[in-house]
Amino acid sequence: MSSGYVYGVPLTPERERELIEKIAGWTVKYSMEMPTIVFLQSVKPIGRTIGALGVFYGSAFMGISPGISQYGQEAVSLFDNPDNIEKLIARIEELSLEKQKKEEEARAALGLGKPSLAQKLRRFVLGR
Repeated sequence: MSSGYVYGVPLTPERERELIEKIAGWTVKYSMEMPTIVFLQSVKPIGRTIGALGVFYGSAFMGISPGISQYGQEAVSLFDNPDNIEKLIARIEELSLEKQKKEEEARAALGLGKPSLAQKLRRFVLGR
């Protein structure tokens, strides 16, 4: 729940969904689900403070170009609300499950069994 004061630009519900989808998609694409969820869970209680610090320290960078300014202010507005953080975490988990199901179906179609521990470790270390 926001305190009413918005540090960044006000976001429409459509833009919030778009940003959440974009961030979740990028996170799952690069297999960063677990670190992202841990980070988001840890900063959720102090989201307002982080938003204020983001505005304070990021203001120097936000003036460099209109794109940086727009996306920076939108990010501050998005993460200002703990409900949006919960929505992002839920969407990351949904996309991660979809990705796992697709991988399992592809492995089954190729006749491959479940990956061995060595294969999982290799995939984890190499990021493949």
